[in-house]
Amino acid sequence: METRNITSPIGSESGSGNQSARQQLTPGVTLVNRYNIQDVIGIGGMGSVYRARDLHFPNVVKLVAVK
Repeated sequence: METRNITSPIGSESGSGNQSARQQLTPGVTLVNRYNIQDVIGIGGMGSVYRARDLHFPNVVKLVAVK
């Protein structure tokens, strides 16, 4: 199993607003030109888990966004 850290912030907005709402990813969003978000698996106190497709390989992956 490969683990990869993506350290860029999820939300593109800064300043005002609810931080958890700003960090919520939606299906169709692509991160670092590689991972296309397909669905939200779960949201908890420590962060969110998403199902995504790796655009470089035909794999479905799990992405974890830690708060």
